[in-house]
Amino acid sequence: MSDILVETGLGSGSLYWFFRNKEDLLCAVMDGYLEKLERMLAGPALSRSADPLERITIVFGFYRGILVENDFVLGCPIGNIALELGDRYPVVREKVERLFEAWRAMIRRCLAPAAARIRPDEIESIAMFTLTVMEGGIMAWPFPREK
Repeated sequence: MSDILVETGLGSGSLYWFFRNKEDLLCAVMDGYLEKLERMLAGPALSRSADPLERITIVFGFYRGILVENDFVLGCPIGNIALELGDRYPVVREKVERLFEAWRAMIRRCLAPAAARIRPDEIESIAMFTLTVMEGGIMAWPFPREK
């Protein structure tokens, strides 16, 4: 918390007015990620195309753009939190699980137009595979860097 106070220039009273502790602050950050997932990624992917494969490509493109913008060094903030905290903070762990489920739900929605051709259990498998590829892609560093 002291690092946050230094970086933001806030007084401790201001920070602790809104967040009792690090866990509360982290939960607020996770809630922000969940809101951004819908607004910045799911909405555009669903509105730009009706084609399921193109929707998934839009999701991958957005994710890749973030990685390129950050020179591939930040990794996935949700994955980082999950790895670092493990199960020590059950409330935070629950938020991590909700975020990963939101990612899978977004992929399922992207694939919805293909429901007549893909069994429901396959759609869930594809959603899990897509999330795994995205997370695993970060760990498969080094990527070819754009110049």
